[in-house]
Amino acid sequence: MCNSKCCKSNMDSGYSLVELIVVIAIMAIMVGLLSIGITLMFSRDAEAVAKTIDDELSETRMLAMSRDGDFEFVLHIDSSDPSNNNIIINRDSSVYKTVAMKKRATINVSGGGVASPITSGDVKIVFDKGNGSVKKINDATASGVCLIEATAARLTSKKSTVSLVVATGRHYVGK
Repeated sequence: MCNSKCCKSNMDSGYSLVELIVVIAIMAIMVGLLSIGITLMFSRDAEAVAKTIDDELSETRMLAMSRDGDFEFVLHIDSSDPSNNNIIINRDSSVYKTVAMKKRATINVSGGGVASPITSGDVKIVFDKGNGSVKKINDATASGVCLIEATAARLTSKKSTVSLVVATGRHYVGK
C-alpha cells in the first residue's frame, strides 16, 4: 500500500473512458448543429432571389402603368455562374435600373407562352400600360401563367417560385 503523493498522482493522470465518450458526443452534437445551420443559411438563397424578382416585377408593373415611356423587366440568367444573375429595368430601351441578386441560385423560367424552359440568357417581360397585364414575354404574346423558379445552388435543392399571372400582371411567391 502506497500512501505517498507520488502513487496517487500517477493514478489520476489521464482521462477515463466515460470522459472521452462525453467529449466526443459533445463534439458530434456541435458538428451536427453547425451543418444544419449552414444548410439553412444556403437554403434561403432561393427565397431571397424569388423575393427580389417579385419586388422588381412589382416596381416595373407600377412604373409601366404610372409613368410615361415603355418599361421592360429583363431577367438576366447566367447558368454558368448562379451568383451573376441580375435584373434590369429598361425605360424606352435604355437602362433605368439594375439590381444584382448577390445570391447563388439557378433560375428556370417556363410557361406564360414561353416555348421551352429558359435556363440561361435574358427573359424580357413587357407590361401593358393600361391595365398592368403582361403583353409579351421575349417578344412573343404572353398567355397563362409564367413560372420563375429559383433553386439554391449550394448544399441544398431548396426551391422558391414566382408565379406571374399573365392576364392580370399579378405575381405571387410560393415554395
